[in-house]
Amino acid sequence: MNTPDLNALYAAAQSSKQGQKKTYEKDANLWSPKRGDDGKAQCIVRLVHDGLDELPWLKMIKHNFTNYVDGKKRGLYELSPMTLTGKWEDDPVLVYRYELYKKDKEGTKAFRKKMNPREFMRVKVYIVKDEHAPENQGKVMFWNMPMSSVFEDVIVKRMVPFEVEGEDTIPAINGFDMVGGANLILEIWTKGEGDLAFPQYDKCRYGSIKPIGDKAYIDSILEESRKIGPLSQYIDGDKIMSYEKMEEKLQWVLGMEPKRGKPSSDGGDDSGDDSNTKPKSQAGDADDIPDSLFDKSAPKSTPAVDPSFLAAAKTAAAPAGAGAGEDDDDDAAYFKKLASS
Repeated sequence: MNTPDLNALYAAAQSSKQGQKKTYEKDANLWSPKRGDDGKAQCIVRLVHDGLDELPWLKMIKHNFTNYVDGKKRGLYELSPMTLTGKWEDDPVLVYRYELYKKDKEGTKAFRKKMNPREFMRVKVYIVKDEHAPENQGKVMFWNMPMSSVFEDVIVKRMVPFEVEGEDTIPAINGFDMVGGANLILEIWTKGEGDLAFPQYDKCRYGSIKPIGDKAYIDSILEESRKIGPLSQYIDGDKIMSYEKMEEKLQWVLGMEPKRGKPSSDGGDDSGDDSNTKPKSQAGDADDIPDSLFDKSAPKSTPAVDPSFLAAAKTAAAPAGAGAGEDDDDDAAYFKKLASS
């Protein structure tokens, strides 16, 4: 009778054990600007619209919520169902957050802030310069563009011309136009230290309006862009949890026993108008969520970019809620923002 080698058995057991661990493969097509030891970086990119998607951006809302149960860290790192539906009531994390707000506004403030999702625009970029990772230069990759400091304050604002007193009118820029657009200069710095160190994008801007290259060069960029697939691949199939699965995961993170299903709407139809699908509250109460808040009408100047394109950008920029690092003192405003999405 042959006796198996103990060392071989131990190695096989360890290998099997490791194989059972959940692993996450890094998306090779997802780019993030790399900062140096000083916390700074300067990158230059060109926004790409290759025609695989109707719009050249994908608004994504993602949870990064952690909690400790019996001294052990648990986390929920998933795309919010609101990414697909635009309704915060379809997200059990935000529903639970709202319940905390109603029950104990002041006592749960710090915990509620931890539950705020992060929203960003996933776009495609052609990387002209990557200061600390030059191997990325010349590639087309996906990038999670910061919503407020870049998409709203640079991309959308520059879609219309504006006047500066004593100077010529500043022309509009469609950054996704390979011929009539401009490179996007990302000047990044870091605020805070350690776990509270966050990249800042408020110095980002467009360069001069000029083609990225000749027709052959542009065609080669678009060809490379189509090879990595559409933006929609990130929300297809099972990329986003169902309400029930996310609620189960939330309850595990909170150390709770499963106890409820998805709440129904308050009598409104389900045809796409979500004005009647908010949790009930007393009329005039500070907890109430109005049907709308912001009037983001276009400036009175005539945009140089396509009006429908501008309108889509303004709609996409409507906030889904307070993001990381934003003030959460006024929770009524938080839910107004959710309702306005």
